Amino acid sequence: MQTTPALHRIIPGGGYSDEMAIDVSLSKYCYLIPMERYAQMAKRQGFAGIPPQSLIGLSQKLAESFRGAYEKLRDETLQEEVLLADEIPHKMRERDEKKGWCLWGFSGPSSCFYECHPTRSGEISRAVLDDSDCRVLVSDVYSGYRRAIREANEKRRGKGQPEISTAYCNAHARMAFEGLAEEQTEDALYMVDGYQAIYAMKSKLKAVGLNERV
Repeated sequence: MQTTPALHRIIPGGGYSDEMAIDVSLSKYCYLIPMERYAQMAKRQGFAGIPPQSLIGLSQKLAESFRGAYEKLRDETLQEEVLLADEIPHKMRERDEKKGWCLWGFSGPSSCFYECHPTRSGEISRAVLDDSDCRVLVSDVYSGYRRAIREANEKRRGKGQPEISTAYCNAHARMAFEGLAEEQTEDALYMVDGYQAIYAMKSKLKAVGLNERV
């Protein structure tokens, strides 16, 4: 007798359903409900004895099941001609003794990906640029990006490939001009006035539908 093959599961033969893996992960990462609190909430609903540590492992298994999609998104993003990069401190509360990590984000017009590392070293962005086809990197003025671009361009020159140009994010450029505007510098005042006009236009566009925008 032949039976129908079992449906694919995130944890084959595991005690938790795929639906619970999704609910646990959404509760933690979208609604900031700690695993310990989730277990207590389940207990009040009649499901006592759920180990919080097992829920952490469950969310990690769910994340691992998306690795293929993540890698495709990464590949797609790194093919963009203009790549945006940023990083922010990230607290690591489990699985590592070092608590001060860094969340790195890289994006293009239609896709993005994130990496979490225990360092803010420019080595992280350099490794990404080594895999990238980008021609322009948009970032803040963190020196690690300048170093990453310099080292990536050295490799590109050796291979006869187009080099990466630097572009700083608009927010940092605006702040720099505002600082100079206090000294009544003509060029800075011109740029600050231009920014004010742009922001006024942006405010008006919020009330206009996408089809009506030019």
